Amino acid sequence: MISATSYETIQNVLSQVFFLGFKNGYSSTTIEERIINNKYIIQLENGDDSFLNLNSLDEIISSFYDISIEQKDFLSTNTIALWLGEIYTRLFFTTNKSFSYLFLYFTLDDALYRFDIYHEMDIGQLDRYFNQLEQKNTIISLLLKKHDLSIRELSVLTNVNYHTLESFKRSNDTLFKGSFSSIYQISLTLKENINLFASHINNVTNTEMFDFDQNNQEYRSYLGHLIGAYFSTDIFNEDYEYQKERNLFQSKNQCLKVLLTNQLTVNNLKTNLDHFEQTINNCLSNLNDKQRSNLTIVVFEYNGAIKDKQTYLNIKQKYELNELIIIDSYDVYQVKKKCQKHFMSQSVYNQLINQAKQKVGGDFGFKF
Repeated sequence: MISATSYETIQNVLSQVFFLGFKNGYSSTTIEERIINNKYIIQLENGDDSFLNLNSLDEIISSFYDISIEQKDFLSTNTIALWLGEIYTRLFFTTNKSFSYLFLYFTLDDALYRFDIYHEMDIGQLDRYFNQLEQKNTIISLLLKKHDLSIRELSVLTNVNYHTLESFKRSNDTLFKGSFSSIYQISLTLKENINLFASHINNVTNTEMFDFDQNNQEYRSYLGHLIGAYFSTDIFNEDYEYQKERNLFQSKNQCLKVLLTNQLTVNNLKTNLDHFEQTINNCLSNLNDKQRSNLTIVVFEYNGAIKDKQTYLNIKQKYELNELIIIDSYDVYQVKKKCQKHFMSQSVYNQLINQAKQKVGGDFGFKF
């Protein structure tokens, strides 16, 4: 496992790699390839950061390029290189994806183009942009574009069934569940790193203390707020501050409370609906009139037996809530004037989990 204390060192190494690559005339594509195929990066993607203690930074950075690097350049960088190191390190840890995956979706050329837009903004804005990129394309669709191939041509080259490739193109989840032989043939034929096709890589530290349960209310509250803010512009734009003693978020005029339903053994709609409403009633009884009159509620729905837009809309209207967010596995129901159902991808969920950990001082819980 990678130590949380290695985060800053990894970020510094990447910044130096970007700086030296551009300084010595390497193209963006070549720099991407050098990072993806570097032996130390491969170790990182396997969850091993021991090389940071066994080798000097000079040795590590030199391994990326077949050039003689002057000593003064090991300490040199610039604003763009620092930003690139920051964003790709952040994406590496928050998405739990390989660098081949990150560069496929968010190329260095695209990052350089986005520098003027994002480098002075909250880095969370860049997270949202990366998530949008993931929603627009699948791995296979991007690879077909990158290698100028059709699905039929790829099928011939790899000997992988055409319809199998079609299903891979439609959904990354289907690709991640595909047979190793098919994925290996695609990787070998296109000369792409095999880690590109991994649903996640083993690059996280031990986070057992953050297992999602009722004992860590602060973490659960931050996670609920972050998920709500990801899907709701109103929550995102509201200047909420967490009040630990009351376990709620408060702004000047608004209140946000994160709740969870207990897992019931009876899979019955009426029973679960009664329990859902009881959970809200218990919350309201502990709030003052001002808080109740300007309240948004986020609920982690463990029972999963309601799943009905009209029912959620009725609950929102009954309790006169500003907004109701229901998180049911990877489905998120956003209830305002109408009820919208959103899908939350695994990579988005991983990012928000890591951000919640940072809020409560857990893994990578330092400012960057």
